[in-house]
Amino acid sequence: MFVNAPGSCEVLDVGRIGIARKIPKNNHTEDLMIKYTPWLKMGRMKIDEVLKIHEPENHEFIFGTPHDYVHASEMQKLKLNYSLILIKVEDLKIHFLENFHGDIRGRADFIYNGVEYKNIRVTDPYYEINENLIKNYCFMMKNAYLVMSMPASPFWKNGKYYKLIAKIFPAK
Repeated sequence: MFVNAPGSCEVLDVGRIGIARKIPKNNHTEDLMIKYTPWLKMGRMKIDEVLKIHEPENHEFIFGTPHDYVHASEMQKLKLNYSLILIKVEDLKIHFLENFHGDIRGRADFIYNGVEYKNIRVTDPYYEINENLIKNYCFMMKNAYLVMSMPASPFWKNGKYYKLIAKIFPAK
């Protein structure tokens, strides 16, 4: 066990940190404010160990709709009380496109529960900064686990809550 500097944790690290209070907002019921103190790293897990504790979730649709977004008008009807899910998908294809600012961003297409999802934004840092993947333009996985997230507020221009891929784990 050792104390880490703020901001030095990695995905799948196991640690202990002080919680100041809950700060839920809209569908972000799991949000917490952490104390500004060093955290204690207890270890590290592998995705297979995580899956023993939290199996992939099974929903008809991701965040209630078969689209890359949930419209603000649908949010109250869906009564979503979460902003993160862990799912298993098939035929994941990550491609890289230039956005209107000229930045290259990852987008993904995949199949979940027989529904094809297209153009979902990838925010996983590995796929944001891996220039070899970007140069190859497209990256594919037959099966993958995705941690999906959704913002607490809709995009101001169109009232849509866009679904995001926060983390990608290859699956067997």
